[in-house]
Amino acid sequence: MMKASVVGVKDLSVLTADGTKTLLHGLSFFINHGERVGLLGGSGAGKTLLASAMIGHFRDTKTKGNVFIKGIKVAKMDHAQLMSIRKQTVRMILQDPLSALNPTHTAGQHILESLRFVHTNASQSVLKDMAETLLLEVGFVDTGRTFGQYPHQMSGGECQRVCIAAALSCNPDLLIADEPCSSLDPITSNHIMVLLKNLSKKHNMALFVISHNIKQVCAFVDRLYVMRDGHIIDSLRSKDLGRRAQPYTQRLFDISQTKLRPKISSKAEPIMVAKNLSVSYGTGTWMSRVRHTGIMDVSCKVYPSSVLGICGLSGSGKTTLAYRLANLIAGPGTIELFGKEIKEKMDHHDRRFFRKSVQMILQSAATSLNPYKSVYDILTEAARYYSLYDPLELREKALEVLGWVRLSSAVLKTDMGQLSGGECQRIALARTLLLRPKVLVLDEPTSALDFLAKDRILTILEQLRDEMRMAIVLISHDVLVMQRMANYVMFLDNGGVQEEGAAQRFFSNPQTDIVRDFLKNDTA
Repeated sequence: MMKASVVGVKDLSVLTADGTKTLLHGLSFFINHGERVGLLGGSGAGKTLLASAMIGHFRDTKTKGNVFIKGIKVAKMDHAQLMSIRKQTVRMILQDPLSALNPTHTAGQHILESLRFVHTNASQSVLKDMAETLLLEVGFVDTGRTFGQYPHQMSGGECQRVCIAAALSCNPDLLIADEPCSSLDPITSNHIMVLLKNLSKKHNMALFVISHNIKQVCAFVDRLYVMRDGHIIDSLRSKDLGRRAQPYTQRLFDISQTKLRPKISSKAEPIMVAKNLSVSYGTGTWMSRVRHTGIMDVSCKVYPSSVLGICGLSGSGKTTLAYRLANLIAGPGTIELFGKEIKEKMDHHDRRFFRKSVQMILQSAATSLNPYKSVYDILTEAARYYSLYDPLELREKALEVLGWVRLSSAVLKTDMGQLSGGECQRIALARTLLLRPKVLVLDEPTSALDFLAKDRILTILEQLRDEMRMAIVLISHDVLVMQRMANYVMFLDNGGVQEEGAAQRFFSNPQTDIVRDFLKNDTA
């Protein structure tokens, strides 16, 4: 079986460098040529660690057992063989696209670099044409513009698609996709999964999709493995899901949406009012500067104990609007907090009050938190800056918010770089909740979480929203999250508001074609 498979894993265990803790426990499975296999599990289950072990990344760990690639033991490969395998035979799309892309390279440079591994004698013009074709395949329309953009000029979803294009450029035997759609809207997500499935069929390429979204993955793979706490606890064909799955697997599958939130009372006074917000930015050199619109003439109100939902396609301006509401970028328009206008230049007292009152959690939690600091230092840094608690009380409060996000006290001494993407996202949320803000801006807060962890986090947010009368601005492409949390919804496209309204009306009777397509393509 191992010789016939593109990848085979037999009795693989991974331990910490000192051998005191087992992270993966005796895992065995295989992936055949052209087969599509899904790996599911909660945050911190060991999914990404397993994928890294499959391609010979054993940093700071000890291993037992064997990994075979095309019948050859990975442990017996020298450096040159491993590099050849990683360049052509097995390619991996990482969970966090921003950490995978070089901030000094354009999207085109990333793809050209991968193309040169295979097409060593091709000219630069031929390689550029191939790169733009790949960008077109993964959903970019203006490929010429995208080719010259840097990662910081693209949304999280756009960066994810660039990573996918770079990985596909080498026509690998196996493509490992670690949460390939966690940053993508439903339309783009469905497009990417269909694309990966079609490419798998066309090139007889094996596809290994790692995800926490069981409903999405099961529609595109042949077989499923389910992990929990470093163990593979279930193995089944996707068509058998619902008939012979283990209880944990079935529970992942069965979690469904809750009732829609009620409309906001007309008597409530808004905490924050934004009027006619616009943001534009320039690209290119000083000699050929081109202005692009981030958002244009967007107005909204944020009420206590309520959630303003902002959704839209990847690159539509959602994150730009979040940055503008948090006053992290400047532009035309006005923002009022508790009836007082927030000016671009504030004195120290006003700025301090605004920063504490309006907190934002970025989409890419792992890249926004220092990987070399301990969880305790990261968690309490902002609270120490604002001198909110004395030292003894601060530790008690830190333990309390860790409990809110379902993390144990043992994690406090861990470095951030050792946590999973989902755990980093929960630390970012706990760090913000320690400040007890009046307005919380959440940019894709549950994109890296499995359904069970997502349900727990949303429950916590609901409780805090009501207990603290906190206003939440929620940015997400997850329709289930929006339906559960939002009172009022705005849909952005090309930087402008295409449709808005109370959640009940928005989801039950959309008025525009693009919103209807958005809701129809949601596979979560």
